[in-house]
Amino acid sequence: MLDLKAATRRSDTLRRSEKIRTTPFIDLLYTDGDNSDSQKSVFYSRVQAQSSKQVLVLEDIEDQLSHLECTGSGIELGFHGDDVFADAENVISGLEGGYVVASHAGCTDEGSRSVFLVDDVTAAEDTKTITLATTKQQWKQAFSRFNIDYGYSQEHHELRRHQMMRRQDTTTQAVATSTATQTVVSSTSTSAFLSHQTLIPAGNASQVGETSVALNLFHESANTTFSLPPGFAMTLPNPHFIIGCKHCKVTGNLNLTQGGWELDWPDVDEITEMDSVADVFKMGFVELALNNFSAYIELQATPAESGSLQIPLFTAPTAGFRIPELGKAGVMFEPALTFNWALSGGVQMSYGFNMTIPRAIAALNFTDLESSTVTGLDNYNLTAIPFQANVSDINLQLHVSLRPRIELAFGLFDDDLLAEAGTYLDLPVANVNITQLASAQHNANCESVDTPPADEAEFDKNFANLTHIAAGVDIGAGADFRVQAQLPVVKDPSFVTSWSIASMPATTLPTACLVYQSTGAPAGAAFTPAATKFATMKQQGRAELNVTISL
Repeated sequence: MLDLKAATRRSDTLRRSEKIRTTPFIDLLYTDGDNSDSQKSVFYSRVQAQSSKQVLVLEDIEDQLSHLECTGSGIELGFHGDDVFADAENVISGLEGGYVVASHAGCTDEGSRSVFLVDDVTAAEDTKTITLATTKQQWKQAFSRFNIDYGYSQEHHELRRHQMMRRQDTTTQAVATSTATQTVVSSTSTSAFLSHQTLIPAGNASQVGETSVALNLFHESANTTFSLPPGFAMTLPNPHFIIGCKHCKVTGNLNLTQGGWELDWPDVDEITEMDSVADVFKMGFVELALNNFSAYIELQATPAESGSLQIPLFTAPTAGFRIPELGKAGVMFEPALTFNWALSGGVQMSYGFNMTIPRAIAALNFTDLESSTVTGLDNYNLTAIPFQANVSDINLQLHVSLRPRIELAFGLFDDDLLAEAGTYLDLPVANVNITQLASAQHNANCESVDTPPADEAEFDKNFANLTHIAAGVDIGAGADFRVQAQLPVVKDPSFVTSWSIASMPATTLPTACLVYQSTGAPAGAAFTPAATKFATMKQQGRAELNVTISL
């Protein structure tokens, strides 16, 4: 998880006005690093907020300040000259009841910004100082409309550092910092509402080892048996059911490329009731890129006569970012396997698929799921892994699917507002029918014939039945969105909706025509292509005939 820090664009710093102004609207930047001396990109979040009161962002007037001192009870501003002081006094004297935003030592931790209510303003002309009596506030107390977007940028950004001149020694500064930050009210809300409680990591993001908003999806396992934890969809009449990975491997990466949220946080003192928490959201979207995805899924099972199972294959570690004092966002990837079957008689079997997708882009619109899109799925490549079993004459209906879920969640204002948007990708859904055909009525390609060819007589004698495998494949995607808020004025504090957003036309995989070779196979009893076995027997027959003639 990235710990974003307060930053400024170099271009914005150069455009700072010499006039001191207050405004109800603020525009702040946070980044994961400093790229002021390079062309590398940074991950950023831009926070725009609007208040019903006037606001002064102190970093915007640093050029006019001789010093800035933060204490537990207020902020002292010193100005360079009489003209600057007079201009500042004229503007700031009307700020009582408004707010200041500070990113300076003693006011907040380095890399963070804090908002303070201005209780009183005192100006001293002889020292050219203005003292603000302040009380620290939560962002949701000072601002009602927020627009938060994020993504990557190559513009030059500089991190905010605690280098402003101060009138205080190190000991005083440390005490003041502690006093200034202890007034934050902690929320009692929890993340139990989310599909995964670890989707938004608890605690300070700087304590988390991840340093990216990209997920490495690599996972590999072989000859494993799935444990069956309680709570998964499961219908198993046979308690001896076993399923696992003969060989499963997933590769690729998932990147949180861009997104944003626009929301109206109600003033509970002015609004008596809201119908739904969905009314808080005015806009929300996220774009996720799935790159170089591949899934080799070869399952092995000893199934009962029929049943169904859904179980996660693995869960990739959560990635995300934190905006200090505002909130956190997390993204996770969890592919689930679905396995349904109906067969005559017990069998040990293995089957699966190998799928690759070069690139897929999921663009989710929180407030209009119908307009969400997933592109790139039509560029998939899929092959079936040959079916194997320990017995012949199998009639089996099999449903195998890999459904990765991608979840993005964010929590704002100490998780008073929780939202989660997710998309699922069916990669793929394979429906397989395995049936037995009489070799007397079908050739070695499982094609129906009125009279078996004469040269297949020996083949038909050895293999009375042919095993025919036909498979159809579906590729699709869907999205869902849920939101919850700790707001006493909201009648319905939670909201959930879902939508199907993409579906590829169903396709069929090449059919397979197999025979069960109980002896003579290199690896023991196994299925082998009927045409291959027929060609081998035919070649052996010719060789034997030539030997007989030569004798």
